[in-house]
Amino acid sequence: MKEFLTNAGWERGEIDCVIPHQASRHGVELLSTRLGFHPDQVYSNLAIRGNCIAASIPLALTEAVQQGRIQRNQRLLLIGTGAGLTVGAITVVF
Repeated sequence: MKEFLTNAGWERGEIDCVIPHQASRHGVELLSTRLGFHPDQVYSNLAIRGNCIAASIPLALTEAVQQGRIQRNQRLLLIGTGAGLTVGAITVVF
């Protein structure tokens, strides 16, 4: 993640919202503990929706926008996983 953010030219603290794949509570919590994101930066709808598989990131993103958690010109980090073996990420200015 450090290399990814360096290549994007972003610092962890500059990210307004992290939208992770919502596969498990443990996985979402790892974003804070292992990857160094503050819990307030990480959006999770897992407790309400459960694991929505491939729809989890777009669904969480839509809900965060509707709730006003994400607004224009904010920096977002979307993180997806594949069977816990691969990780993909994208930075977005909303």
